[in-house]
Amino acid sequence: MPAIIGGLGIIAFAMLEFVALALGIAGVCQSDRRKTFSVLGIVFVLTMILGTIFIIVVGNMIEDEPAKPQEAGSGRIDVMREVDTDSR
Repeated sequence: MPAIIGGLGIIAFAMLEFVALALGIAGVCQSDRRKTFSVLGIVFVLTMILGTIFIIVVGNMIEDEPAKPQEAGSGRIDVMREVDTDSR
């Protein structure tokens, strides 16, 4: 479940980054305004997009460890039990 929430968070964050990039480009295209903050916004957004891509690539390169089987007596209830037929 945490992986799903993390994945949805990354998708939402990426969508917000592209909205911010579009607003920065729109600010640069306006002729009656100074472009300083628009250019800074574009630089910061591109840095965040590259950082997000880097995090995704590194996360995909990490190998998961296989799950260890639970040991007997670890709090799990065994439904099926072996019946000793030799003692009868």
